[in-house]
Amino acid sequence: MKAQILKMILIVAMFTAFSSCDLLNKKDSEESSQAVQDFNVQVLDLHDALENFVVKSQAFENAMFSTLKAAQTKQIMDAYFDAGTKFVAVMQNIQALQDQTKSLHLKSGVPPVPCSPMDFIPDATSGISPGLVKNVADLIAETKGDRDVIQAKFDKGEIDENTYNAACDKLKMTKTVKAVNTGIGTVLGTGAAMGAGLIVGATTLPAIATVTAVGVVAGTSVTWFANWYSGVKASTGVTQQYIISGKTTVGGKLPVHLIGQGATVTLSVQGYAPVVMPNFALPSAGYNKKINITPVSLSDAKAGGTSDVCMIDETIISATCSEVEFVTGTPSPANPSPGQGVTVTGTIIPKVANCSISFSVSGTDGYADSATKTTNSEGQATFYIPGGAAGVFDKVAITSANGKSSVVSYAF
Repeated sequence: MKAQILKMILIVAMFTAFSSCDLLNKKDSEESSQAVQDFNVQVLDLHDALENFVVKSQAFENAMFSTLKAAQTKQIMDAYFDAGTKFVAVMQNIQALQDQTKSLHLKSGVPPVPCSPMDFIPDATSGISPGLVKNVADLIAETKGDRDVIQAKFDKGEIDENTYNAACDKLKMTKTVKAVNTGIGTVLGTGAAMGAGLIVGATTLPAIATVTAVGVVAGTSVTWFANWYSGVKASTGVTQQYIISGKTTVGGKLPVHLIGQGATVTLSVQGYAPVVMPNFALPSAGYNKKINITPVSLSDAKAGGTSDVCMIDETIISATCSEVEFVTGTPSPANPSPGQGVTVTGTIIPKVANCSISFSVSGTDGYADSATKTTNSEGQATFYIPGGAAGVFDKVAITSANGKSSVVSYAF
């Protein structure tokens, strides 16, 4: 009798243990699936927040506060601060998630050639750098803190509107130069590339990359971002860190000319788990890198899972002016001295000869000029801008004949 009772107790205990394990496994599975879904949302949020920050940065950098009312100056600056704060918050959310991620794939350090499993979530070794987050957060906090001092003096009647605006103009020039040390950019829906500060990591690379996904309809939305660093800038001692985002489609192109060698590139195909590609190898000039993803449905994806990705470089077939995918610009020198002239080289991708490129420059000193040039056999044309005084900030808009555009900037 006692043996039977003991046997029943053991059976109940075992059943309870198995039930507990099932519940724990189910909970772990749900949390694992939720982590992938959270990161997917964060990829979309990052693009929206970065695009908004870059647009507000452009408004801040281009404004001539001396021509505005104090209330207008405050509104532009507040919008810039708000957008920057939201951008930092999104990056911090991603950091918190990637700090919990452990991955052998991402830590291998070996570029994916030609086919490799790619993780759904980056880890701390390949994700967004804490230094990048700190640089942006510090820039916003410092600029806002200095502006608030000026604002307080104006509100108390210690300075008039002209003095207030002049002080804000001076502050803008100082902080714009500092922003050059962090490359931040976005690619808008029109294909226009915009940067907050100079994206010095961007190179003129007459190559492209095409995104494809097995079983996914061409034209399906793809949101992406790339992050990388390129060492320490000798003139400032600051580690150069970059992040850029954009949207394309399945069958669409990535602007590899804006992405640094060895970057981590994250792609999120609508309805599917994100794909994190570390140590991204840029295609050689004249080549198209086909990125072919075998995607995993977002509803089926779990942290620690992977998607298979194959990358093949193919020679770009000759194109016409109407088939230009991107246009980019490179200033020379990138960091001109006061009074030193700058030559901006515009390049269309793929390269095509005898196509029109329009240039338009506007400076914070009021200087403006424009011209339309014709590309040479390398798909390039140049535009010269005379030097400006110390602290002057120029922006040069470059537009191809079929409407692709980008903006480059530099400070004297």
